[in-house]
Amino acid sequence: MTLAFICYSSSMGKFLLLTVGGFLFFASAMVVGYFYLNALNAGANSWYLLVVIILSITLSAVCMIFASRIKNPFFTSDMDDVSLGNDPSIATTGLQSSVEKNNEIVSQWRKTNHMRDKMKMIKVTTSSQKSQA
Repeated sequence: MTLAFICYSSSMGKFLLLTVGGFLFFASAMVVGYFYLNALNAGANSWYLLVVIILSITLSAVCMIFASRIKNPFFTSDMDDVSLGNDPSIATTGLQSSVEKNNEIVSQWRKTNHMRDKMKMIKVTTSSQKSQA
């Protein structure tokens, strides 16, 4: 068996093989791109290098897309929340208590603003009464 077959048989091996392949194809596209620009500068006809660049970038993108779609419990969270000890009902009650606390803070803030406005009105009326007297 070859090393590529052994690596490709597990999901972690698939991920690593496709990721490394994608980076290698991209690096080869950069190197061939350098040669293409040098050939253009020299005035040579190098359309085949342009085809190799496009093919390398396409293969790089395909490898990266396939690598990103591999289902692996190390990279995805497909496990059930209850099996991890996270009970969804606890999260809901925690969220509910946070909402209640926020509502209480907002009501206290409204009362404080109302009292501040009353105090400003009292101050304005007393200052106007002093100025009239």
